[in-house]
Amino acid sequence: VTGLFCDECAPGHDTNFPACEPCHDCYDLWEKIVSDVRLDIERIETIMPCPEDDRPISELQRSKTSLEKLQSLSYLTAKDELKKLKELLARI
Repeated sequence: VTGLFCDECAPGHDTNFPACEPCHDCYDLWEKIVSDVRLDIERIETIMPCPEDDRPISELQRSKTSLEKLQSLSYLTAKDELKKLKELLARI
């Protein structure tokens, strides 16, 4: 559990407090993938020179938007949502 009053399920666990069942094993793998993408975006920002045009900035902004979407997927905990994610990954 987590939270100021220990009344929330910790990351990697279902949001059904107080049961807080552990998420599927793929959760940790997914978190690592999202973390790697975030770190890559941060590295790109630090080495990217100040551009004369907006194209590289818009590319970076699209990457950041994609990262936000990836991060939001890590909060899927319901089994039907996990099934949808597996189907999406299979199509990709």
